[in-house]
Amino acid sequence: MTDADPRDSNDNAREGLAGIYAGLIDAIGLTGREIAKLSGTRPQYISDIKRRQRPLSHEMFLRTLVGLYGDYKWLITGDLPVDTRRIIAMYPSIAGSDGPVMPLPLFQRPFMGPKMTGDDWDGNFMCVTSPVKEYAGAMRNPYILRIPFDDRSGRLRKGDFLLVNQVATANSAYVLVKSGWGVKLMHRVDDGFEDVETGDRRPDLDVNVIGGIAMLLMGLL
Repeated sequence: MTDADPRDSNDNAREGLAGIYAGLIDAIGLTGREIAKLSGTRPQYISDIKRRQRPLSHEMFLRTLVGLYGDYKWLITGDLPVDTRRIIAMYPSIAGSDGPVMPLPLFQRPFMGPKMTGDDWDGNFMCVTSPVKEYAGAMRNPYILRIPFDDRSGRLRKGDFLLVNQVATANSAYVLVKSGWGVKLMHRVDDGFEDVETGDRRPDLDVNVIGGIAMLLMGLL
């Protein structure tokens, strides 16, 4: 019995990646020239990859995804198959950004970058219209948080949708706060901040505000 040649598994992985890449190009519906422009390469290079006449590198795939995601590139995890499935779903709305709707990723827990992991987002998103679209367009990496718990103050309810701006804001009543390795949703009170989920309070000096809630979009009926 002989050991398997590791080059065989590498070749299989590259071939599988090339198939996913070709499927991405077909699903997105862009020409090789358009893909080449997005990824900063030559159209012939894209044609060679699709015909399996040239190997596809991880870097080339990632450059293409970055071009397709555009302003949403902060959502890229580096897991190429996962990121590919997500951009195939979102791209029609991203490409039509001059139209009446804007796609926003939908999160189930408070999140702040800079690094996205596979567990942070499940790939779901919502398309918003005016005036939310205009508000979100002026924000940094906006997303929608579907709050998974009741607000202890009674203002927000489990299932409400909140528009999040990933930048510290001085006038937000509800803010995102860095807490250890995670992020907390907190409410401004007279003597500092109150944890929306637990009710725990912290003075101003103990809180690192990193984002804010711009508005309540809607809630469950």
